[in-house]
Amino acid sequence: MGIPWAGCSPFSDPRIKALAHPEFLSHICDEATIKAIGTVYREQTTTEAQQDKLIELLRTSHDLEKDIRDDYSSGRIVILRGWVLSLTEARQCALYSHSS
Repeated sequence: MGIPWAGCSPFSDPRIKALAHPEFLSHICDEATIKAIGTVYREQTTTEAQQDKLIELLRTSHDLEKDIRDDYSSGRIVILRGWVLSLTEARQCALYSHSS
């Protein structure tokens, strides 16, 4: 199961698409669930609610998968809608929730 992407900017940029693609979750969740998780994160973390802020935070990563593993091992986790996610995954969902 894949996540469809809208053709509107900035999600037409493949680099932004990659940032907003929670790889593991996209295999077990549908698009609506990922957007709902992301919306809850944005509501709870208003300082990171804006699309440009999320892009800025995620762009600092050179390896999102490593960042996700590091988040879990360091206890940087959040619980959203019953899902235990790394901070990086939550931010990816939040960015994805901005897409059409």
